[in-house]
Amino acid sequence: MQSQNITFLQVLIIEDSELWQMKDNHTSCRARGSLQVLYSRKLDLFILKLNEFSWALEKNLQIIGTYSEKENWHSYMIPDPNGFFMIKIVTKESEPLVKNFETILSNTVQFLRKGGLEQRLGSYQHQQEKSKGIIDKAMNTISQTFTSIIPHHKETHSNQLIVRSFEQLKDVDSHSVPVVDVPEYKVKTTLKFII
Repeated sequence: MQSQNITFLQVLIIEDSELWQMKDNHTSCRARGSLQVLYSRKLDLFILKLNEFSWALEKNLQIIGTYSEKENWHSYMIPDPNGFFMIKIVTKESEPLVKNFETILSNTVQFLRKGGLEQRLGSYQHQQEKSKGIIDKAMNTISQTFTSIIPHHKETHSNQLIVRSFEQLKDVDSHSVPVVDVPEYKVKTTLKFII
């Protein structure tokens, strides 16, 4: 008996992501690659997928987001029965991409952003003390921002480049994004994991 597939649309793809597991005072990298944010209209369900790991974004799932300017990455902690998983996203990704990712989290799970404002204020004060060429730094920031939003692979679509509302992210057109067929049993396994 073959399992049926459920069609998901790839709403976002975040390259150069890492998945770390923290368990029994040990930390190990479990996966590296592109984090996919998939959406099924049929189930009205978002799934995060990084290689063989996946999570259904349901209201009873808790995710804590942090940003480390010093380390230059965003992290998202997901509780696991034996510890935590942490998804790390390098900040070279465009700001609209990260905002759209967090918009999806804010509307689907119990999402809490921690530490970002305090870290940014501390970093800002530190930069003010060391700043000699404000215009040079501003030009560098602008250059980095534009460089990071230039499409760099064939799967880039507007959700990667433009900040969108939750409704706009859900209403993505299947002709403009990749379609991913996920076996029904894998979707059920993902849903069981968080219940």
